[in-house]
Amino acid sequence: MKRILYVFALVALLAGCEKPEQIVNVTGLRIEPAELSMKERQVDSLAAVIEPEGATNRNVIWSSENPDVASVNANGVVTALKEGTAVIVCETEDGGLAAECVVTICNVPSFPGKTVRITAGTFKMGSPEYEAGRLEDEVLHEVTLTKDFYMSQCEITNAQYCEFLNAVGVKDESGKGFGIGHIDYYDLETDQEVSTDQIFIYDCTVVAFGGGDEWGVFFNGDEWEPMAGYEDHPAVFVTWFGAMAYAQWVGGALPTAAQWEYAARAGSSTAYFWGDDPAGIDEYAWYIGNSDDHTHPVGQKSPNPWGLYDMIGNVWEWCRDFYGPYPTEAVTDPVNDVIGPYGKEYELRGSSFHESAAVSRCALRYGHADWRYFVVAGFRVIFEIDE
Repeated sequence: MKRILYVFALVALLAGCEKPEQIVNVTGLRIEPAELSMKERQVDSLAAVIEPEGATNRNVIWSSENPDVASVNANGVVTALKEGTAVIVCETEDGGLAAECVVTICNVPSFPGKTVRITAGTFKMGSPEYEAGRLEDEVLHEVTLTKDFYMSQCEITNAQYCEFLNAVGVKDESGKGFGIGHIDYYDLETDQEVSTDQIFIYDCTVVAFGGGDEWGVFFNGDEWEPMAGYEDHPAVFVTWFGAMAYAQWVGGALPTAAQWEYAARAGSSTAYFWGDDPAGIDEYAWYIGNSDDHTHPVGQKSPNPWGLYDMIGNVWEWCRDFYGPYPTEAVTDPVNDVIGPYGKEYELRGSSFHESAAVSRCALRYGHADWRYFVVAGFRVIFEIDE
């Protein structure tokens, strides 16, 4: 009996000597994503990523520094209330660590993607004579843009372009993968509205640089579909007409060459928006050195300082105006209506997955006819603001 009592007493003693639970303090905090683009009345979620994973107290407090623009609840759910910019703050109970997410509310309800507001300003378009790789058509001149505009954060994707083709009733009337449709567009040469039937897109199942990969869209007999796995790749084999038609469908336009270069530079005056050394390209762009000679889903690389993805690389992008000679004097809100020495061609900007780092400068430009289509060319859209 005494032995049994002794065992119980020993167990009780050991139980009383159990070590208290070890507290693991929070050492790091970040918000994913760190930037968010929304439309009015849209709802989206932010995630607080706490380090280490085994931290004892993982409670956080959410708040908005601009609650009239965007609110946030206790679970990190953000509601966009009106156009503007709001800073969402997350703070840990343990240690008081804080992280921020910048939320931009862009009131472009007709566009299915995210946009970035580009503030008007003055910049030097073209390149200085000492810039490595400079071409003769890059005459440096001052440009002033007087109106803010929204630009699609990424290049238009296969999924977005298929939605448009099906909504407006474009069909493959040729049986060979050509999408034919009716388009009214503004002709810079004649200064009037033009109505025409033009090729929108070519079936992307054709053999391309990647050795026959299927990169884009196809017509299944009833409607256009993105290739499986390529929904978020940039739309390619799109003519200038097809790009213009999509832009008009979402209530926007193609960027002028000046708007495109201003947005691509993001306040810089160097060959690339990150500087003059092409060696930094891997962080920002898909080019021949890292692309495996192939398009990639949009938005995977780091954005430029103004929050725009793939401004360099992935695919060339159609612009609204002609490819032609630059002026030498300062200009305001230019739209190039001068036909260049090679005829009626529209500008393409931004380089692609098939080009070298040296070719991928902000100032470099090419021109091609409006009916042409390429595996290396797509587009993005802008929305001009009248205030």
